[in-house]
Amino acid sequence: MFLHDHHKPEECLASLAFYYKNKDLINELPIPKLLDFSCDNTSCSFVYENIENSSNVADHISEWNDKDKMEILKGLVNIVSTLEKNKIYPRDIRTWNTLYQKTKNNSSKIYLIDFDLFYDDADKSKMLIDFLWLMYELNALKVSYIVRHQDMMLEPKENFGQFSNIAGVIQNKKIKTVLDLKNYLAN
Repeated sequence: MFLHDHHKPEECLASLAFYYKNKDLINELPIPKLLDFSCDNTSCSFVYENIENSSNVADHISEWNDKDKMEILKGLVNIVSTLEKNKIYPRDIRTWNTLYQKTKNNSSKIYLIDFDLFYDDADKSKMLIDFLWLMYELNALKVSYIVRHQDMMLEPKENFGQFSNIAGVIQNKKIKTVLDLKNYLAN
């Protein structure tokens, strides 16, 4: 099990209600199962199932090779595009909210953890900004907790390294949804 704390109880409670409403779909995806929660006036805590033999991507960011980084990106795109098709829009898709698991046959599995849910179609474009952040962090081999204000749509393409072409089509607004991104990565 692992524990995560939030400091905005009203957002947490809305996310919990949405989670339980969509639990069947969410439980089919590589997202750790929510086991328990508690809330008070100042914060909420969530308890999730433990994913055996997994690592938080942010904790080992300097260890990922190009193949691993692409697996992380594609794994998250697959999860999020399925959610998006069902009008579920996670936010804060970042390295610290991603688990990487090596399986017995030496393949890998990616998990999305600790996501907040929101319904607003107008905000779904923010998921692509989160993917720009993810690619930026994977390329830089460091986690950028502080520069959240930086506009990733204006970030020079070369700062995305192996992901520069992908970042470019997002920045040029040729990709408008995560499903578009999934189709782009499949080519």
